Parts: sequence; structure tokens; C-alpha cells
Amino acid sequence: MTIYADSLIKADVWATTGIAADSNDWRQLVADHQLSGTMVDTSGQITSIQAGAWRT
Repeated sequence: MTIYADSLIKADVWATTGIAADSNDWRQLVADHQLSGTMVDTSGQITSIQAGAWRT
């Protein structure tokens, strides 16, 4: 999980949260906070997140 943020601390906190949260909670957090980044799930699928929107 990689989250893009304006500081290393914010990126690390959000990436750690994404790993720890269940998928429904994580999707809601991404949308609520307009997060951007890249996620690779356990099956190897790569998902791009841009300003809270999921793109596969």
C-alpha cells in the first residue's frame, strides 16, 4: 500500500490504517479524506486511488 501525502508521517499513518482496516471501512476513509495512492491486494490486483476515487 502506498499513499501519496504532503508529509511522510501522513502517508505512513494512512498506509498503516489501510492495511489494518477492513475493506469497507477503508473505502469509506479513502472517500471521506480524498486519499490518493496505489494498492496491491493479496491476489496481486493493482488498484489506483485518485482523490478518493478507485480505479482498477
